[in-house]
Amino acid sequence: MSLNCQIIIPVLPLSVIAKICEIAEKHDIIVLYPLMEDLDNNAILNFDTDVVLNVASKTKIARFKCFKRVRGVKLILEDW
Repeated sequence: MSLNCQIIIPVLPLSVIAKICEIAEKHDIIVLYPLMEDLDNNAILNFDTDVVLNVASKTKIARFKCFKRVRGVKLILEDW
């Protein structure tokens, strides 16, 4: 498999990110996760760092803070 990337920033379910991390480690690819801070809906928007989301029919504002490198994802499941 030939991968022509150095960095991946996945916005995907955790199970998919976990698989990406496994593959990325074998190919020396960096996986980054964007940390976001929730803001009050009355906050003044900064269009360089903020995003407006519709979550469960509610408006949510989040501000990008920084990237963190993902070294792995531990997903623990149990019967429900």
